[in-house]
Amino acid sequence: MTTDQKWQPCQPGTIQNIVQQQKQNERRETMTRRAVFSTFLFACAGVTYSLLKHTASQQTPLTCGQTMALARQYVLDKLNPQQVSQVDVHLAKCPKCKDLIARVSESIQA
Repeated sequence: MTTDQKWQPCQPGTIQNIVQQQKQNERRETMTRRAVFSTFLFACAGVTYSLLKHTASQQTPLTCGQTMALARQYVLDKLNPQQVSQVDVHLAKCPKCKDLIARVSESIQA
């Protein structure tokens, strides 16, 4: 039997079905990739939001009373870095407390 004898013509519509199946497979793969990428982006956004929220909650703004209570320790450099940061943030916004720190510093140096 020769090769020509094994060959038989396709039934009508077979090639179109193969092409259609290939297109469906490509669409499915594209949608899967997009879904995975979107899920990854949402996960990253969620982690970033959570970290920012956690960081913000650690940096609670001080009141004037709290700042005044920490003034002497601040000037003597006896606060932990987080407290120093909180006092610095408050002093940047509050001229009254900034003046108090200056007076405490002068009284300690005198």
